[in-house]
Amino acid sequence: MTEEKYLSLIHKKLSGGINTSEQIELNKWLDEDKVNQKISEEYELIWKLTETVENNFDVDIDHGFNQLQKRIKSESTNTVKTTSKVVPMRRRLLQVAAALALLLSVGFLFNLYNSTDLETNWVTITTGENEKKSVTLADGTIVSINQNSKFKYPESFVAKSRSVQLVGEAFFEVARDEALPFIIDTDKTQITVLGTTFNVREYASELMTEVIVKTGKVKFSPKNNNEAVQLTAFKKGVYFHTDRKLKAATLVHLNDLAWHSGEIKFQRTSLKEVLQILKRQLNCTIEVENKQLLSCKYNGNFSNLKLDQIANAISTSFGAANPTYNTTSKQYLIVGGACVNQ
Repeated sequence: MTEEKYLSLIHKKLSGGINTSEQIELNKWLDEDKVNQKISEEYELIWKLTETVENNFDVDIDHGFNQLQKRIKSESTNTVKTTSKVVPMRRRLLQVAAALALLLSVGFLFNLYNSTDLETNWVTITTGENEKKSVTLADGTIVSINQNSKFKYPESFVAKSRSVQLVGEAFFEVARDEALPFIIDTDKTQITVLGTTFNVREYASELMTEVIVKTGKVKFSPKNNNEAVQLTAFKKGVYFHTDRKLKAATLVHLNDLAWHSGEIKFQRTSLKEVLQILKRQLNCTIEVENKQLLSCKYNGNFSNLKLDQIANAISTSFGAANPTYNTTSKQYLIVGGACVNQ
């Protein structure tokens, strides 16, 4: 497939006109080389610039792109071929940018540089191990940021959407604004809302993105295809990075929000699952010497308890002595105990 064909596929994807076979072909090309991914990202950035055009400004982007393709094809037959892959593709990308700039016209460029539709002064918040932070944005949205995360936002929202960026995990209480959608960009996905409360988690080491909705409605979509799911209260969406699968499910509890709410509930939950949830949500590692305990059922509710109190409560429920804590491995160890009233 020629280089301009890949640009055409990127264009089709962004305009919503790509079919399944074309998407597969484009994904394959993106996976072949990080340079291809960078080219796609740069073209998407150029595309987004056109979205700031005023509604009454009539621009036929598709027609302009088709004309540009014809010109690229014509020029490519009259130029010397090069062994470099990056240079011709970048040159074509610059040609796309130039063509789009022409389509926007002098009048639009005047509005672009003289309007208040540009976001300025971005702020970055980072958190370390066992560190949490909270920030209230200019629109009144409250963002709680979990450990080992990075959150980036503008000091004020002056564009046609409220866009922020996240690496890691955060809980959002979005102030409702029908005219300005709230958009969260992660590395692999995009989440769009008007006003709701929900959690977003995407750590590179986990190879997946999770969105959990507490109230309201959220649009959750991967960046590499046209799929999207609408998530409502007590719904969870998961995007698996490796096989690019997007799934949605109904939650029976909100334990996945324990890191933020401080509340966690277990009802006839296997101890193995209990320990996994505590490790993931509260960064609390508890080991058991008696592995048979892992299949035992556990009932318990915790609300803003310290980690040692949680470990002691679990140990006591199985008739074991208070757990020991290893300061080097930062783990609790429960010795002895047995299943009770199973």
